[in-house]
Amino acid sequence: MSTVFKLNTEKAKAADAPARINQTGPYLGKFTRAELVTSRQGTQGVDFSFVAEDGQRADYLTLWTVKKDGTELSGLKVLHALLACLALREVASQAGTVRVWDNEQKKEVDRAAELLPTLMNRPIGVVLQREEYWPENGNQKRDRMNLVTVFQHGTNLMAKEILDRKPTAEALAKFVPTIKDKLAADRPQRSGGGGGQAGGYGDQGHAGAGYGGGFDQMDDDIPF
Repeated sequence: MSTVFKLNTEKAKAADAPARINQTGPYLGKFTRAELVTSRQGTQGVDFSFVAEDGQRADYLTLWTVKKDGTELSGLKVLHALLACLALREVASQAGTVRVWDNEQKKEVDRAAELLPTLMNRPIGVVLQREEYWPENGNQKRDRMNLVTVFQHGTNLMAKEILDRKPTAEALAKFVPTIKDKLAADRPQRSGGGGGQAGGYGDQGHAGAGYGGGFDQMDDDIPF
């Protein structure tokens, strides 16, 4: 018996899509890793791996949340927005393992990590920003993706809309066009050290001033 394959144009187009997300914009998918991390300066954060519904992925999406001295960063507001979009009032970390690339062994290996499993493998929408940067040792620009904010999968509602019980999503369509690629200068410029928003999302102000917060309401006002 012969086997017949009929052309599916969407699948054909998907075959040409890059495995790595490299364009600024909104994406639907899930976080496959949510790992607590601490920078060399003592800044705390959560590092995510994201897989879009079309199979593209973005790794090392770090939300820096609190500096060593206790100063809160805008990434903390994005983290709270994520809780709202997932209808979660709290999350707790637990010990686990993650697979990472080992440069010495030239292969992926398992290592211990402190994870937030409640944030993983749940449908979510994200807005990612492409950022160019100069590596510490190199003369060629590279790019990475930053996690700017999140929205609810299926409704496109952003955190403030959810907490305000808005029936329809309006903010996302206005927000997305304001996020542009963050281009590096023509010549390398080293910034000062410290526990700031190394990924670049924190200094643009969107997450802090827009829909990346809203958790100062009383519990009775939370609609989940």
